[in-house]
Amino acid sequence: MKPAGGPLRTHHVVDRVRRTAIVTELRRAAAKDRPLPPRTALLLAMTGPADLLEVVAPERSSRRHARHRIDHALEGSPFEPIGKVVHRLITEAEAAASG
Repeated sequence: MKPAGGPLRTHHVVDRVRRTAIVTELRRAAAKDRPLPPRTALLLAMTGPADLLEVVAPERSSRRHARHRIDHALEGSPFEPIGKVVHRLITEAEAAASG
């Protein structure tokens, strides 16, 4: 969760080429409605709890669709329980940090 009025979280990325390739793949996955490979679905699903919607969908007009893809990326897959646990843990950690 980003602080109120503060900057987005940033991370130093050593391999910019790899970062660009990953972000490009996540943007494609969020924009389309086709089935996702398991690894892409896992990573896309984790962008939600990590507050990376603006990275995955930099265009404001595409965020609603991207949010839906992020929220449902793991539905029906063997990884769905993992996504739920990660989301719960992040929510609990944020609540503890703010309270």
